[in-house]
Amino acid sequence: MHKILSIILLITALLLSANVFAEVQSITSYYGGELTGKNSTLQLGTIYFSISSPTPPASEATTQLATPEAVPIITEGPILKAPEAKPEIALTPETKPTSPATQEAKLPAALTSEPTPEINVWFDNRSYQNELKSLSEKGEEIIISRKPKIKLEVKISSPYSLNSNAENYSIVLDSGDTSAKTFSLQSLSTTQQIALNSAVFEYSFPEELPDGKHTLTFIAKSSGSRGLASQAEQKLNVVIKSGPVSIVGEAIHFPSPYSPTKHRSSGITLQYTLTTNADIDIYVFSVAGEIAKKITCMSGSEGGTAGLNKTKWDGNLDSGGIIGNGIYIATIVAKADGKILKKLKINVFD
Repeated sequence: MHKILSIILLITALLLSANVFAEVQSITSYYGGELTGKNSTLQLGTIYFSISSPTPPASEATTQLATPEAVPIITEGPILKAPEAKPEIALTPETKPTSPATQEAKLPAALTSEPTPEINVWFDNRSYQNELKSLSEKGEEIIISRKPKIKLEVKISSPYSLNSNAENYSIVLDSGDTSAKTFSLQSLSTTQQIALNSAVFEYSFPEELPDGKHTLTFIAKSSGSRGLASQAEQKLNVVIKSGPVSIVGEAIHFPSPYSPTKHRSSGITLQYTLTTNADIDIYVFSVAGEIAKKITCMSGSEGGTAGLNKTKWDGNLDSGGIIGNGIYIATIVAKADGKILKKLKINVFD
């Protein structure tokens, strides 16, 4: 009787062990796990199973679970978790895509261009902007010497600043032509001063300019410290005259009439345009034909430079005293050959 009971219990245990193994194989197959070894321990909730049965053949049928939600968490060493569904993210007003126009409006200041620097140019101590540009607007030629002395002044308003590297300042001769040349002001300048908001360069043009019309383009850049660096270009049209020195157009004086009392501090200005650099003598004759004043202008200086000249006279006579009322004749002479270039009347009335 006892033997029969023992056989029944043994058969029952074997059947129960086979069912548990099939369930475990089904679960671990679902999660991609693996059961190996003779004495593996599985935790199902709080119930532990110790399995010592050998791994059954792959051909045996296994029980599949209906859905992931119905499967309890099973661990073998590290805990195996069911895949989590990704939450759906709703777009809020802050996360909704913006239009290109809105995106551009929200660009940081560092991506906007800085203001363009201002460039002022002097040829042989004459300001192009203040004096020569007005001649260009009137259709008159702007004559300069073959190898002019050039002063370049660059400015930019605060809080922006200029580029501190002199290599970023240059001059281009005849831009756009096949013979165009670019010169860096770093190598040309005899005077070079670069501050935060202003820069000054003084130099002589590196070569003699040929006869005819030319364009000179001056280039300067901002620092780019508060946005995208900007580049300024000042393009000027100039002319080189050939042949012996002469005066283009008329010679004038101002103020006219000149008052020794009212205009004593400013004096008299004699204005004329030379075709080239030359030594010039100006003789001021009285009505009686006597030389009241002689003014000498050296070549390349004010009064002897190609282009527009403004020669100052304080009204003092060579004999002493101040010029009196009357009409005087100023004669402009090329010193080299004594050729009279132009005559003009000076009206004096107090």
